[in-house]
Amino acid sequence: MHPSRDRVIAAAVEFAKRSHPRDEIFVMTFNEQVQHAFGPAVAGDMNPTLFRAAMSQAIAARGMTAIYDGILAGLKRVSAHTRQVLIVVSDGDDNASSATLNTVIKQVHESDATIYTIALIDPLTREGDPRLLARLAKETGGESYRPRRLDDVSEAFERIARDIRSAYTIAYAPTARSVPELHRSKGPESRRTVRVYVRSKDGSALRVRTRDGYFEPDRRGTP
Repeated sequence: MHPSRDRVIAAAVEFAKRSHPRDEIFVMTFNEQVQHAFGPAVAGDMNPTLFRAAMSQAIAARGMTAIYDGILAGLKRVSAHTRQVLIVVSDGDDNASSATLNTVIKQVHESDATIYTIALIDPLTREGDPRLLARLAKETGGESYRPRRLDDVSEAFERIARDIRSAYTIAYAPTARSVPELHRSKGPESRRTVRVYVRSKDGSALRVRTRDGYFEPDRRGTP
């Protein structure tokens, strides 16, 4: 984080400016502990100078990394909203969390949040876990970015802001026969996999990103 700190702060300020004026934004930081850094605040009412100052004070390039705890805290915070987006900026490595990776993955699957990730990997040490960050994004319908240069961090935030403002919501009501049993997990809750295919008017296939599944509560014994 140390060589990327100033660029991340500047990019986050620009992200807030490009967000929908009625979007609500908050920031949490994590080293050994997860800490509240800013917000929540409505984007249209935010003062960029005060936001930058709060970020500069909160983001410190020292200590260990409790990314698992940070993700869980972020998911809990966004759960109060209908549309939920979590942006994770990290190298993906964890060496201080009390939570386990399995707990994080389970909570990610159970949430309605779309996760975008920005992997900050030191080109010299190459330490980190960008595959975890890519997995979180893929399984929630988000996007994962791995900037090669510091200047690319701003572009990643810009693309995320644009993506959030151009998303669509599709809903359906599944039946017991709508998904084969082989696509369902066994246990108290069943997890259904979901695939969405989209074609343009001329019939050509379009690339679409969605969550890869959801949990269906066990209704056995329900009248």
